[in-house]
Amino acid sequence: MKKIILFPLIIISLLTFSCTGGFYPLLFTSDPVDSRALPHHVLSGSDTPESAINDSTYSFLLITDMHLGNDEEDSQCADFLVKFDELLNAEDKLKPRFVISLGDNVNDGLEGQYKHFKNFQNEVISHGNAGLGISDYKFYCAIGNHDLYHNGFVYYPDYSWPGCTYYSFNVKNDPSGKGFSYYFLDSANNSIGKPQLEDFEKRLKADDAPKIVFTHCPVYNKKIVLTTQDDLFIARILSAAAKNNVKYIFEGHMHENSTWNHGPFTERVTASFLFDRIALLVTVDESSGTVVSTRDISF
Repeated sequence: MKKIILFPLIIISLLTFSCTGGFYPLLFTSDPVDSRALPHHVLSGSDTPESAINDSTYSFLLITDMHLGNDEEDSQCADFLVKFDELLNAEDKLKPRFVISLGDNVNDGLEGQYKHFKNFQNEVISHGNAGLGISDYKFYCAIGNHDLYHNGFVYYPDYSWPGCTYYSFNVKNDPSGKGFSYYFLDSANNSIGKPQLEDFEKRLKADDAPKIVFTHCPVYNKKIVLTTQDDLFIARILSAAAKNNVKYIFEGHMHENSTWNHGPFTERVTASFLFDRIALLVTVDESSGTVVSTRDISF
């Protein structure tokens, strides 16, 4: 009898503390997305990227899954900064105008790890200011599941700019055009939740600019067994994107490159900063309202 009881307890424990376990979302029952994400924040003015050129075509750099504090972390941050400097010396259209991290910035949600991440953000900002000759380079963050470990959300607002988890902003180099709108979703519980979903649908519909969406956990992905996103939520997110001029959804979490073509838009997962040493350079054209290219950057 003891053996029969012990075996399922072991299985449950393994699933609970595994990144791929079905019981994994139970770790976050005291920190649900519904109470964390809303209200939505619209960034404007000095909170949006400072433009150094007037060209309607520009680039930004995307990273994901840094997992700072992981035992396998080595020289990735230093090597990234070397490559970042090289990109800042590229032709104007390919210079990263801002940087985005798609979550799992830290590995265990500990304050020491968050301080490490903040130091890295400051290094990137310093290099960006020097490389572009500006004074307020931007480094935007999405939140990932590892950022919530050990009640890690208490540190997130202070160490991860802009401090909120569900927000948007518009970049408009050409004042006569619509620019590009950038939306960040909170999927750290492996579901964006009904209130955030409904608000997201309304905002997309009201915004006539071309859009790019960023989220840590993939929307459409049958490989991850831990997801609590039901099929109806998936359908509604994809439908809202298809109907409202979304060009790309960029995601992390899987630690591998994956792409799904949904017709009107593309869903792209980027490999990890920590294990794969990959960043993604994204180039957009405001005048045509398109994502011109995405290019893996190894460091």
